[in-house]
Amino acid sequence: MALRAKKSREILNCIRDGVDVYLGSVFSEDEVKLIQRNVDSLRIEFSAKKSLISERRGKFRNIVFYEILCERYPWFKYSVDRDGRVKSNLHEFQINGSGPSLLALLFEKQIEIPSELQRRYGESLCDGNLAVQLERLFRDAQLMYPARDTFVRFIDAVKRAISTREPITVVTGICPDYSYVVKEGLVRFTFEHVGDEIGFSGRKFISMIPALSRFMAALESPYSTCIFGADFECLSVSGEGTSIKCASFEFVDKVKRQLKKISMSVSVPVEVSFFFDRVGGEDVWLRRHGQILDRLLQGDYGETGLSGPDVEEIFASRKSLYRAWFSDAEESFLKHLFLKQAAEFALIGEIYDHAFRNFVIFGVDHFKMEPFYSFSKRVPVIYRKMDYT
Repeated sequence: MALRAKKSREILNCIRDGVDVYLGSVFSEDEVKLIQRNVDSLRIEFSAKKSLISERRGKFRNIVFYEILCERYPWFKYSVDRDGRVKSNLHEFQINGSGPSLLALLFEKQIEIPSELQRRYGESLCDGNLAVQLERLFRDAQLMYPARDTFVRFIDAVKRAISTREPITVVTGICPDYSYVVKEGLVRFTFEHVGDEIGFSGRKFISMIPALSRFMAALESPYSTCIFGADFECLSVSGEGTSIKCASFEFVDKVKRQLKKISMSVSVPVEVSFFFDRVGGEDVWLRRHGQILDRLLQGDYGETGLSGPDVEEIFASRKSLYRAWFSDAEESFLKHLFLKQAAEFALIGEIYDHAFRNFVIFGVDHFKMEPFYSFSKRVPVIYRKMDYT
C-alpha cells in the first residue's frame, strides 16, 4: 500500500504533535485499520524515544523518527547541519524494489538490506557474483573501501582480466623491516634499526594473499603478484639526522633478503623487483624523483586532485612518524621530507604504470599517501586497514 507524499507528511506531523490522524475516504476500511495499527505502534515508539532526545538537537523536527531508524537499522546514517538541514542514506533502502518514503520505512518491519557496495557508493557499480566476491574480499583481507572513482578503476581492471584473460597484476611496495613497538593495539615505528626479516608491512601483505587467491579463483580471473623492495630508502638512512645508522649498500642488502623471505612465505608465485632496477639505476631515480619534487614544492600536485590545504592535512597526519625517524629535525625539514616521500610515491605510480598493462596497487603502508600514486596518471589503489600510527 503506497502512501502519497502529502498524506505521509500529515501522518508524521500528527504523530509528532500528538494529535489524531485523519485518513479520510482515500483508503478502504481494511487499509484504514492497517494504517491505524501502524500509527498506534509508531506513536508508542516515538513517545519512548522522544524522552531520550536532547532539546538542543531539536532544530530538525523529524529527528526522533531518524533516531528510531538508527536503532532499527545499524547501517542507517544521518546528520543535521547548523541550519537544520538533514543528510541521510535513506535513498539506499529498498521496499519492493523501490526507494521508500520516511513513513514507509518506519511502518515497514522488514526491508531489503542494501549491500555494502550500495551503502558506500549509492547505486551498485556491479552485481551478481562479482559484487558478492568483492564484499568477501574486502572483509576477509581487511581492505579499506576507497573513493568511488578509485573503486571504479579497480573494478575495471578486474573486469578487463576476466574478459581478455590477460592476468591482472597485484603489485605491492614493501616497507623495509624497521623496528617498532606495539602500544594499545597500534604499531608505532621507532626507527632505531632496520632488519632483514619479513617486517610489519610484509606480514600484512602475506595475510592478504589467501583472500586474494579466493577472490581471483571465484571469478576465474588470471592474476600475478609482484612485490617491490623499497631500496630507494637507503638514500634517507644515509642522510643527516636519521636515527638509523646503516650504510646504503648494507641497507639495500637487507631489503633484498627481506623480500626473498616474503616470497618464500606465500603459497603463490611472487615476482620480486626493486625500484632502482626498474628505472635504470640510482642516478635515474634521483633525476626523475627530483623533477617531481620540484613540481610539488611549487604547489603542482599533478593528477592527485589535492589542494594545498589537503596536502597540509596529510603532512600533519604523518608528522609524528617523521619525528620518530628524525627526532631533532626542524619543522621545515620534516615538511621537505614529507614532500620528498610524496614524490617517491608519485614516481612509484609512474613505474608501476610503465611496467604493467593491467594492475592494482594493494597498499600496506599508510593510506594517507595514496593520492600521490596518481600524480602522473590516475591508478587503482586499494589499502589494507590501518593498524599503525
